[in-house]
Amino acid sequence: MMFWTLIVGFLLSAISVTYLVGKVREWALTRSLLDVPNERSLHVAPTPRGGGVAILLVVSIVQALAILMGKLTFTTGMPWLLATVAYGALGAWDDHKSLSSGFRLLFQFGLAASYLGALSLSNHWPLSLLGAAAAIVAVFAVVWTVNLYNFMDGTDGIAGVQALAAAAGGACLSANLNLPGIALVSSSVAGASLGFLIWNWQPAKIFLGDVGSYFLGSQFALLAINTALAGVEPWFWLILLAPFIVDASLTLLRRIVRGESWRSAHRSHAYQLLVRQGWTHRAVAALLLGVATVLLAPLAWVSAKNPDLGLYVTTLSFGLMAALWFAIVARARSLL
Repeated sequence: MMFWTLIVGFLLSAISVTYLVGKVREWALTRSLLDVPNERSLHVAPTPRGGGVAILLVVSIVQALAILMGKLTFTTGMPWLLATVAYGALGAWDDHKSLSSGFRLLFQFGLAASYLGALSLSNHWPLSLLGAAAAIVAVFAVVWTVNLYNFMDGTDGIAGVQALAAAAGGACLSANLNLPGIALVSSSVAGASLGFLIWNWQPAKIFLGDVGSYFLGSQFALLAINTALAGVEPWFWLILLAPFIVDASLTLLRRIVRGESWRSAHRSHAYQLLVRQGWTHRAVAALLLGVATVLLAPLAWVSAKNPDLGLYVTTLSFGLMAALWFAIVARARSLL
């Protein structure tokens, strides 16, 4: 029964988002809500943005249904739902008003802290010194995941491919681990991402926008947290998201070491360097899909089936992604 529920959730989400993104695109064009290329862009033509609002709407409806059907408890599912919608709303606000980085960070930390506070009040998060320390780590992890997803959304298809691969893998593993609510939300994220990719594949007809990247980043962070709350070690989520985590983290560290402003726009992520070397956007997205399915999905399965090996397999996955990152950066240094 769970298998067919996931398939239906995936297909309905994909169909709904495909339709809604077309409507969002029409709306964005009539209001000139366009992403205009600049010297740091990898695009050449103004393109509508904000397509991620369709993902937010569809996945949030599925998540609400999961709560109503009892697949997610109200005390864990509702704070999760409200937090991801709030992050998406912040992204939509930024799409329209271009908020300052300081204000965005303050709001992001506030949302993450509010989410952890709600879990503490409902006794899902321990009210202890250790629990407080874990909550601080979780807050920073949520904020970083939201921002890294935003940083990595810079070429056609890449954010959608990462979301499709990670969410599809996460849905299968969650179902196998008897986490029906998490599996259903994951399948919806995967289907919604596929629906968006139809519009975002090179050449992109619409971009995700901050509304979409904030929503997806917060979803993956809270999928991992809720997996842990269900008593299952969430290593497989880290493995499935390793390409984005490693590229964003190492690129940020490299810029800080070189004395560059970490908040300013740039084109030095590994995926951006590949495009600057002549790769097409679709080739970069295809590389990511290949790495995610051929390499990371099996490693994620190993970590899920053998929790004692989780840390070691995750370390191996991050090491492999780091090696790929260093290879891309080294080649770019010699060519660009």
